[in-house]
Amino acid sequence: MGKTHYFYCLSCELMKEMAQSAAVFKTGFYRIEFPLGCCRDCYDRLRQPEERGSRDVLAPSRSGA
Repeated sequence: MGKTHYFYCLSCELMKEMAQSAAVFKTGFYRIEFPLGCCRDCYDRLRQPEERGSRDVLAPSRSGA
């Protein structure tokens, strides 16, 4: 398992191949020397909150309205 070909999905908590990534964070923090990110399956699930009945956790906050 080469370090550069895998990332850790923070949502499903699994190691995934980079080809499955929707977002890989470039914060300089790595969990056990692997980049952190979000896989496409989790990203798609999180982008559809109306189906879950909750607000979009990936959208910017609209406070002060």
